[in-house]
Formats: sequence, structure tokens, C-alpha cells
Amino acid sequence: MPELPEVSEELEFEVASQPANVPLREGEESFGTALTLEDLRRKESIIKDLRNQLKLLEGTSANEMRTKYASSPSARRRQISCRKKVEELQKLTFKRGDRWEGPCSPFTVVNLNPISLQLIINGDCNRWTVPEAGRGERINLRFRGRQFVGSYMTIKTPHVYPAHTGTHNDKQSGVDMPAVEYQYIPPSGLAHQFIEHYNFLSADSTNLPVGGVIAFEGDIHMLDSKNLERSGGCIWVPRKEITLDGFGDVVYTVEQKKLVDCVESAVVKQQNYANTKINEGHGFSVSQSELIRNQLSMDHRIWHNYALHMGYIEKPLPWAVERMHITPTTPQVVCPDCGTRQTSPEQYFCANCNSPFDALKAFLAGKTVSPDRLAMYEGGEWDAVVAEAQRRKAKIAFLDMPGEMIDEPRKPKKMKE
Repeated sequence: MPELPEVSEELEFEVASQPANVPLREGEESFGTALTLEDLRRKESIIKDLRNQLKLLEGTSANEMRTKYASSPSARRRQISCRKKVEELQKLTFKRGDRWEGPCSPFTVVNLNPISLQLIINGDCNRWTVPEAGRGERINLRFRGRQFVGSYMTIKTPHVYPAHTGTHNDKQSGVDMPAVEYQYIPPSGLAHQFIEHYNFLSADSTNLPVGGVIAFEGDIHMLDSKNLERSGGCIWVPRKEITLDGFGDVVYTVEQKKLVDCVESAVVKQQNYANTKINEGHGFSVSQSELIRNQLSMDHRIWHNYALHMGYIEKPLPWAVERMHITPTTPQVVCPDCGTRQTSPEQYFCANCNSPFDALKAFLAGKTVSPDRLAMYEGGEWDAVVAEAQRRKAKIAFLDMPGEMIDEPRKPKKMKE
């Protein structure tokens, strides 16, 4: 893998690409990735053209507007206006050299966490989801001798939404109608919201940041060795600013940072979060209360296994790797006083209130049980209680006898010769 300038000993990136699907001739091995990418673009163009031909053959091209947009006239107008706004913003975006300019400059979000990232805006969480590390578009990162696996998503389309700015009089109906202005969050703003939500704390948050997120301008190829060599190992990361004109509008800009510094900040926060989740899970697992033990979730085990895989902890903890000893066919025994579940057949007393799960079973096993719990038995069970009590009483009386009254075992007499 080609090394990066200045930071090659600390940081290496490798985009996990698929093997070349096109036949390569002798001498074209180094161009396998580029040829595969061009082949995929050609296939996408062919598929798109075939889909358009199918629409024409099926006679659905005239009804495309009806199926593409909502059935309500007002909702359809809003969708068409949003689409026009997106197309307008895309026309104002262009690439100059290695940098992008314009409102639709693409931004890439890299996820190094074992959990997926979700950005929810106006209830829409499916558009901006980065899968957990190792799924989807994959990238390998080697940082100071430790191997990280990540997933990434490149955002190219802004989020356009209608905002009511007042009212205006409709000339046709003569009624006051709401005035709508279509505003947008650029890809840089969406990428910054990923960073803000996972790498930083909000004002009302009491939890630690998850970390493990990197965002930068451009696509994933900005991490290629040649691009990093030209930029001196730096990337352009999104930044949020508040205007000072009194309205408090948000403006998204970019600032240049060292890639190695961004990676270090993200993985250090990630390790702190993993340590917090592991400590929390261990505290839940050793609690005497079943209500607290039930708070131990799969999220704690995910972060435990991730920390174990990364070498942050040396040995697995029992609560994270223990197998299930209870099956659906295993009878469930609960405490008659507080309802706490019995964890094993050898557990005679409740860990929460110290009451016996089965007073007779505990008494016959030699445990101390209060008489009021034994007095409830009848018939054969009561006979077993009486027999066990007499056996214990006889043994205690025997042990309480003075030493001289206890017969010593007699020695056998010697036979005369």
C-alpha cells in the first residue's frame, strides 16, 4: 500500500474496493480499480437507458409525474418546488482543482464505530444512515499500529425543506395564503451534524460523545496518497458558524485540519465511550437487583466485544461472553415474596430479599429456614419436615453431650497364643 507523506508512520488509509470485474491485459494491473469504476459507470448508464425505454414501452411516461409525486395538488407543488431547488443548487456547484465550490459540494462521513450512525431530520432517518464499521462501503485505516475498519457515505444532495415566511394574497381566490420559501441544509451541514451529534456534546446532553466519526470535503478518494501529498496531509472538515446580523442564522463553512489529528481525536473519544459502556455493563451484571441486571443490553456487549477486538481489554468479561444456561423448556422459579427470578437450581435463597424459593427443598438440603415457612406443609411433606427436624435434633443433642459420656471406640482384644 502506498505510504502517505509526513504521517506515513502514524496513519494509513486503504479503500476496500471490489476486485476488477473487467478482463485485464498484460500491463493493466495497476489500472484495475479505474477500469472497474469506469465499467460500473457504463453499466449504470445502460441500466438507466433501459429503464427509460421500458417506461416508453409500457406507456407510463405520460403518467410519470403522477407516480413520481404525491397525489395531493399542494403536496405535488411542494415536491416539484423542492426538486427545482435541488437542481438549481447543483448547477451552482463545480470542482476547481482538488476543491469543490458551491452549495452542493460533496462531503464524506466515515464511521469507525460498531454501531450505525443515523441523522434524523423532520422524521426522515433513512436517507442519512452510515452502517456500522465493516458494512456497506468499506475503508481500512491503520493508525499507529492498530487496524481500524470503517464504513463511509458520501453526501451529494442537500436537504431542502419549505419554511413559512408570512402570507400573501392569492389573486385567483382572494384569500391570504402562506408564503413559502424553500431553504436547505447543504451536504457540509449534514456532515457537520454527524460530527456534532456523535463527536461533541450538545448543551443539554449528559452522556459522553461516542466519537469514531470523521467528515471531510469531497469523496473517499480525497484520502488517496496523491491527494494527501498535495494537501500536506490535511483535509477540509465542516464547520458551523452563527451570523452576527441579529437573526442567528447558521452558516456552514470549512476549515483545514491535519487528517492524523482528526483521526486521533475521533478514536480517543471512541475509546472513552467504550470504557464507559463496559463499566456500566459490568455494574449492571453484578447488581443484586434484577431490575438493574435487566438493564444490561446488547449495546454493552457490542462495545465490550469491540474493545476486546481492538485490544483495549485483554480478557473477556463473563457477563459479555457467557452462554445461555436457561432454555424455553426450563421451569422458571421466582421468589414468593418479591418475584425475583432464580438464576440456578443451586440457589436456595433470593438474592434480593433472602427468602427461600422452596422452603422444603432448602430445609432438606440442610439450610436454616424459619419455622413459620415450614408449618405450611401437610401430609407427606410435613412428615419429611418432622423427620429432618428430629434428625437434626438428635445430632445436636449428641454434639452437646459432655466428652466423658461419649463412648470411645473399643479396641479389639488380643488373642492368646
